[in-house]
Amino acid sequence: MLLAIAFVGGIIVFAIAGDSGLDATIGAQLVLEAGFLGSAVYFARRHHGTRGGLLALGLGAPRRPWAGATALAFFGYLAFALVYTQLVAQPEQTNVAEDLGFDSSTAGAISAAILIVLLAPLAEETFFRGFVFGGLRGAMPSAAAIAISGAIFGSVHLTTGNVASAVQLAVLGAILAWLYEHTGSIRPTILVHVINNGIAFAVLVGG
Repeated sequence: MLLAIAFVGGIIVFAIAGDSGLDATIGAQLVLEAGFLGSAVYFARRHHGTRGGLLALGLGAPRRPWAGATALAFFGYLAFALVYTQLVAQPEQTNVAEDLGFDSSTAGAISAAILIVLLAPLAEETFFRGFVFGGLRGAMPSAAAIAISGAIFGSVHLTTGNVASAVQLAVLGAILAWLYEHTGSIRPTILVHVINNGIAFAVLVGG
């Protein structure tokens, strides 16, 4: 389903905008995020109905106090990232904001910010935590589901061959899966993802 959405959407985008330039880049990114979100919601609704599907994806309210766990998850990942980049490997930084046209126009800046800071966290948390981890959790112990879903999240970022970044993001994925398991909701994981992407976005555009 995800590949079908991306493929069909990509053909439409490139037919309208061509295969290069800001419009095509933004369109392709929108297709990717829509594919993540759409495929997760589609399968969840198909098996659980509309309301049940949203709850199955973790979009309901947290079942227990979440502020402390959310802070622990964010600062725990931040501490890991600082140690990892200093002692193990320095991930190569791809200026996604620039690729999406941040420097080209005001519209490009707004589009890049919305895509990176808001849309990507919502779509990716729904897919990787709500759908992937949620499915794995029903078939195996939580610890194994956390580790495997984190590895899947990291492996998605191997498309550029940046192993160091993929490992770092695999840890982030595992931490967010733990946060979902602990709170019973992906709302806190979306918040952490938004903050993380917001900081990364600010660093990239300010560097």
